[in-house]
Amino acid sequence: MSQVLEGYGEKVVTDQALILIETMSSVREYTNNQVNPELADRLENEEQFLPQTVPTYSAR
Repeated sequence: MSQVLEGYGEKVVTDQALILIETMSSVREYTNNQVNPELADRLENEEQFLPQTVPTYSAR
């Protein structure tokens, strides 16, 4: 019984980790494809760093 529960627990954790990884990948892709093009003009002219343009920042 203990091994069954342990196996189930590992599966649940693995499934949740995969969902989180896929979600963060989607956020990064969205940032690259949707956010960055909207801020492209500001990126060229702005002296201030725009953290929203960094996909990892958005995912965090």
